[in-house]
Amino acid sequence: MNTELQVNLNKLKIDIKDAVFNAQPVRYNGDADRFIGFTGKVIDEADYELGDRQYLKNSIAHRLKTTFGKDGKRKTNWSYKQVIEVAEDAFKYINK
Repeated sequence: MNTELQVNLNKLKIDIKDAVFNAQPVRYNGDADRFIGFTGKVIDEADYELGDRQYLKNSIAHRLKTTFGKDGKRKTNWSYKQVIEVAEDAFKYINK
């Protein structure tokens, strides 16, 4: 990954974290739909290059809705740190 994409990835991670921290009520965890809304809004409002924005939003949504935990059950409670990791993985996949 080149340096420009790395800078944009770091901006995306910071913007997602800021969106979670500035939401009312402040909650650092929640279900997939809550974080799909946050990430979609951040991606739509970003003024830097993210690649195919719609594909990135769909990839993040798919990963949040279809991830299974160690016990084999669908993951329903996400922390913002886990969502940032999912967004990072999706960004790297989209921009490889």
